[in-house]
Amino acid sequence: MANKIWNSSEVRELFLSFFEKNAHLRIPAAGLVPKNDPTLLYINSGMAPLKDYFTGAAKPPNKTMVNVQTCIRTRDIDDVGDRHHLTLFEMMGQWSIGDYFKEEAARLSTELLVEGYGFDMSKLFVTCYGGDEAQGIPRDEETYKAWHALGFPEDRIVYLGKDNFWGPAGESGPCGPCTEVFYDTGDAYGPEYVPGGEFDSSSRYIEIWNAGVFMQYDKRASGDLDPLPFNSVDTGSGLERMTMILNGLDTVYETDLLKPTMDSIAERLGKASTVRDCRMITDHLRAGTFILAEGVVPGNDGRAYIPRRLLRKCIAVTTRAGLPDFDYPELINGFIDQLKDVYPHLGERRKDILSAFDGEKKEFEKTLNRGLDKLEQVCKHSGNKVSGNDAFDLFQSYGLPFDIIRDVIAEKGGNVDEGEYKAAFATHQKVSKGLSKSKDGKESPWPQDDAPYRGLPDEVANSEFVGYDSMSGEGTVQCLLVGGDKVESAKTGAFVELIANSTPFYAESGGQAGDLGTISGPSGELKVLDTQKVVGRFRLHRCKVLSGSISAGESITMEVDESTRRDSMNNHSATHIMHAVLRDVLGEHVKQAGSQVDAERLRFDFDHPKRVEVDELAEIERRVNLHIRQNIERLTLETSYDDAVSKGALAFFGDTYGEIVRMVKFGEVSTELCGGTHVKRTGDIGSFRIVSEGSVASGVRRIIAVSGRGAMEYTLEQGQMLAALAQTLKTKVADIPARIEALTSKKPKAKKAAPVDISDKAQTSASGTNYIVARLDGNATDLREEALRLADKIGGVVALVGEDEGKARMVVAMTKALSKTLNANVLLKKVAPLVDGRGGGKPYLAQGGGQNPGGIDAFIAEFPKCL
Repeated sequence: MANKIWNSSEVRELFLSFFEKNAHLRIPAAGLVPKNDPTLLYINSGMAPLKDYFTGAAKPPNKTMVNVQTCIRTRDIDDVGDRHHLTLFEMMGQWSIGDYFKEEAARLSTELLVEGYGFDMSKLFVTCYGGDEAQGIPRDEETYKAWHALGFPEDRIVYLGKDNFWGPAGESGPCGPCTEVFYDTGDAYGPEYVPGGEFDSSSRYIEIWNAGVFMQYDKRASGDLDPLPFNSVDTGSGLERMTMILNGLDTVYETDLLKPTMDSIAERLGKASTVRDCRMITDHLRAGTFILAEGVVPGNDGRAYIPRRLLRKCIAVTTRAGLPDFDYPELINGFIDQLKDVYPHLGERRKDILSAFDGEKKEFEKTLNRGLDKLEQVCKHSGNKVSGNDAFDLFQSYGLPFDIIRDVIAEKGGNVDEGEYKAAFATHQKVSKGLSKSKDGKESPWPQDDAPYRGLPDEVANSEFVGYDSMSGEGTVQCLLVGGDKVESAKTGAFVELIANSTPFYAESGGQAGDLGTISGPSGELKVLDTQKVVGRFRLHRCKVLSGSISAGESITMEVDESTRRDSMNNHSATHIMHAVLRDVLGEHVKQAGSQVDAERLRFDFDHPKRVEVDELAEIERRVNLHIRQNIERLTLETSYDDAVSKGALAFFGDTYGEIVRMVKFGEVSTELCGGTHVKRTGDIGSFRIVSEGSVASGVRRIIAVSGRGAMEYTLEQGQMLAALAQTLKTKVADIPARIEALTSKKPKAKKAAPVDISDKAQTSASGTNYIVARLDGNATDLREEALRLADKIGGVVALVGEDEGKARMVVAMTKALSKTLNANVLLKKVAPLVDGRGGGKPYLAQGGGQNPGGIDAFIAEFPKCL
């Protein structure tokens, strides 16, 4: 290990290939935004997208699997800046679902660490769970013996307490003891571990691998622990931390994943900031880039608040350092270019990422300086002892991150009441969550998580679904909920969740949207806005009472919106046909990685290593439409999971299957396991059109398409646009490509006019320094490039100042050799006030902006006096 320099790509690929060679299936990473998991803001572990496999609610594609999953740990944000904590990291993990257990997990990890990565085994320590007498959990002697048999001496196997027992994600669920591998970083980081003493797991001994969370218990709501029907292993190792240790580095910021950006930030900020600031910006900007790539728009609540918090901390630090024009896009592009081969969606969404960041920066800049000024006033009036309520007002009114508020006050020797701030923030969140957001972005009265439903009685669970054969039905109201609370009745205008003993309404599941429609009772009428299945058992009709009232126990008549259901069925059946065609055209490696179908369109994610070419998309579209015209009859069959798979049925990644499954078959074209609703014959679909194709993650592509009514409307819209374009170009539709080619070939790109060379205007200061000071109107990039060119040409100092969009722009540049005796930062700060500006940068290059272009002449007159 000591003789090899590891880059992160080698570390990542060795992990994956090692487990592939040991019979593990390499599966694609999920996105950072969880699917159907209201308990998580972001995916925070490798196993988070795979939860159903561990409980037995879903059957995995293979009993042993491996991947690398990007994760966000919001709880670590405040720790960022130390040696190894990161907001976003790549988690290398492998899993055994009802296959091998503790002994084999220990063997595999030892083999990879010692023989694969080349670790000195004498520097490795392992931990095991020490047990809990109160819970009746014995200490984990099985794992202890497994490590000992592999060559670990007793003094390097450490029993620990609760930190080595992983509880369930909520109040109940799978859990078990874990075992972790630590690397001894040496005496420089603390005293050596003495058996029986304290094990320093935060400084000297750094965890490099949670080599096994051994899922063997099912924790009940009562607190009782029952054995699971099968044992599983969940492991995880952070790529950044592993790369750090393999190369003998002090921090994760010295690895090839982070060092280039870290160095660039440090150089730009110079002495204007601390090492922790540079680490924070590196971490937060990388995490923000990945989150923006998921399409998350920064906001003040929930998931949207995380990118806002991260990015605004960065912007506030650089603004306070006198760098309002800090070049963030260059750093973001650096992260994208570095990882776009591993995560192609970063490159494909580059413009969206940069646009989202720019929008957030501009919005924050509107209030940032006023917020900093207000903070100064608060500090002055409070003697630098700021209340939590004042701090929260600065956050709410000006968007100032609490971390910045705390740092500014600390610099003044003061303090802020953090407890009071957190209480005010929690109250704000509680009020904000009074109404959640629905799928169309509007406020929604439904609960945001499953908590209100977990206490519902078993007798209202598992309503009979009669919607495969009918779009109407009769039933009885078993339960009513308003705002998550059980009620006996609801009146006109109320938003209510209704559970019936029988229903024709399909509840959202397996990617198909829930049904809409109406429910009528003896004294009222309800509009069904959505149908959902929660906690895996309760079929909820989410309704608004249009007239009269509805009461528990009443008989009701239910009518599904037929038009919406048929459009959803068309898209769902078209998805099955397209999946089969994708495998025919692109190869049998294609497997579903996610889907969503509703009345408007279908979205299908699938495993494929590269972009689907235009000619391939055309062939896919042609074949799907061919199968539609063949008018193939649908057959359905309920059978065992194993029997269905043996008959060629495709089981979708991430979907949940019980022992008895529903198999949907369209002739010899498609056979899949599916509980959704479908057309009777493929001809009912009508037609099919692909709208777009792109990347969503490493090795995962996404197709968005429309069918039936949507395909007809899409085709008409495309035809109308082409006709309008042909009219504008004064040509026929068929001749549009040739016409565009002719027009573009006649108009070569205009070259940017080179600025007038003013190097002959160089003067010499009293100290013997060559310099130029001149006016040049233009943007910051133009000024910077010209100043650097002139400085190099005259071998001296260049100060350029000009006007751009009503504001002053200024730059001071010099040769790097000259920056050893002069400093561009110092020079710029002397004259920046003349244009009501501020700025900064590197010793050889500083730039900034000002609010008063009227001071440009004074700037030019004053600058020579500074040399």
